[in-house]
Amino acid sequence: MSLELPTAIILRIGIDAALGGVWAPIFIDNSFEYIPYPDSPGLTYPTLRTKEQLSNYGVMIEAYRDIKARSSNSKTLSNFLPNDRLRVRGEYWRGPSAIVPHHDPNFQFRTFGDFWKDGNGGRLPKNWYIVDPDRLALRIFFVQTLASMDEEAYLKDLTFNFMSKFQKANYGMYIVGQLEVEQIIDIKREGGWLKVLNNRQDCREKIVHNMHFKRQGVDHSVIVVGNKNTALFNRPLALKEIINGQTKITSLGKILGVSKGDMIRLKWLRQAQSDLIFRKIDEA
Repeated sequence: MSLELPTAIILRIGIDAALGGVWAPIFIDNSFEYIPYPDSPGLTYPTLRTKEQLSNYGVMIEAYRDIKARSSNSKTLSNFLPNDRLRVRGEYWRGPSAIVPHHDPNFQFRTFGDFWKDGNGGRLPKNWYIVDPDRLALRIFFVQTLASMDEEAYLKDLTFNFMSKFQKANYGMYIVGQLEVEQIIDIKREGGWLKVLNNRQDCREKIVHNMHFKRQGVDHSVIVVGNKNTALFNRPLALKEIINGQTKITSLGKILGVSKGDMIRLKWLRQAQSDLIFRKIDEA
């Protein structure tokens, strides 16, 4: 199959060294937390739509303290962050629990927002817009950096300096979930957010829960709506692992073309590579 029309891609998501300064945890049983990267320092930041604007659509802005953790019903994502600060593009944001994450993808509502790959930072193949997902399955696999930390460590009063230093001893990049495309919505091409919400009543709830909708002025977004197969995995698939400074590329990572310095921002996959990921999921 020609890579002119990839039927699957891999994208990096989540909190990382540049956007947050720490990583999400992977635990001893190989379970993990999906933690989005920081979006805004607080709930009323100017880049976000206001509470009044969003209330018309039945949604709200959430901070890390508002999003439930996967690993415990009694915890939120803020329980797995430093207690004092996060580092975002070289700046320190205080009070991580009140910071607003860029909750995208949103696996609960099976939605993901990005931009067309046209040299301006977008990552979605532009020719996907003309594809009928009912006739040709399109998939996005999501990669996140995860760091090994004992769950008991998070019961302590963790600072940013301690956590960021401790995590560097043992971390890696893992495929953590997938989105199987049901619809692709080009907000600008389809007339803007209001027209899209009127014309796409079947997926209106998913659109308004997407983080791109909750931000101001992101009218050139492309919203990908997933079908029922969209989900986080119970166990992630390792692509590369860094242990005590030594990098190991896994067998799956090698087949997918991952290198030691690869940050895996975007990769196009051949059909055979996509099929291999599904086999590995079944084995996990």
